[in-house]
Amino acid sequence: MTYRYFKRKLYHICWCSDLVTTRLSLSIASIVSGLFLLLPANHLDPTRTATYYVGQAFDWWVLALLFLVNGIATFYQLLKEPENHYWLTANSVLGCSIWTFITLGYFVAKYTGFDTFRPSIVSGATIAIWFASWWLLARFTLEKHCHAR
Repeated sequence: MTYRYFKRKLYHICWCSDLVTTRLSLSIASIVSGLFLLLPANHLDPTRTATYYVGQAFDWWVLALLFLVNGIATFYQLLKEPENHYWLTANSVLGCSIWTFITLGYFVAKYTGFDTFRPSIVSGATIAIWFASWWLLARFTLEKHCHAR
């Protein structure tokens, strides 16, 4: 595999493919995260540092509501035939904001130094979801006409 082939393939994956699978994955992740935040749990337990610091910024029900609104709106947009570019962009901004807040809040809470930094196993998935939400925002705002399907 040459560099030119790799570059062409990566360009095709990033700019010429549809975003349906990415949007469906983000929708499921947002809905499940919102539902998990509604479960009865002690999110403000100081021994759970990541959730403790994130919970200081928002009430958990507000964060759960934002996740659920984003997930349901994304799923609805996938089912709806004529897509409105402005609603896609607005929903992407909401999703990107939520996932950025959660991801950065988690890593700020976990970070004490590079020698002692031990993220959990789900950190990779959180970063992937964060990147996917940013990628949707970039694609929907940079494309002249939204070709998400």
